[in-house]
Amino acid sequence: MDGRDIVEDLRCKLEEIPENNKPRFYKFRVEYFERKANGLNDEKVGDGEVMLILPRHPDEGKPTSADSSRTWDDYTRHTTQPMSSKHWGAGPDLEAGEVDRLNGCCCECCHVSCCKVCCGIFCGMFPHHVTLNQFFTPTMFSAYHREGYRACLDAELERFFSGTETGEDK
Repeated sequence: MDGRDIVEDLRCKLEEIPENNKPRFYKFRVEYFERKANGLNDEKVGDGEVMLILPRHPDEGKPTSADSSRTWDDYTRHTTQPMSSKHWGAGPDLEAGEVDRLNGCCCECCHVSCCKVCCGIFCGMFPHHVTLNQFFTPTMFSAYHREGYRACLDAELERFFSGTETGEDK
């Protein structure tokens, strides 16, 4: 984190990045101030870091290198909870073909190609479904959770929360 203007930083690190290489997270520093009793100036009372997790379509986000494809083994090792590849796929890394059909609203039959145009307009497409849609199909639920988990892995969220980061920007 280089401390520059947040709007300029967002423009450079998120908006102007090519579609197929957008990051799945963004970190920035904040400083907190309180007005002094005299009311004339502010006093710094703290600082911190904020991390935004940004789920992406597989074609939009930064790709995972071919030699480091991830499976659920790490998840199972950390949580002792087995992950069923039948319900959750082979790992957190989604393929475009898995999510391109995810439109519609509340049932698996909406994920067919004849519904794609109408449902895509009204309900959105992965990962940009409208928030009015509160009925995710099991396939949509799985895809959003897999992409969210992948974004957390890319962001090294565990290191962020534990405070063991070096403070360097990725």
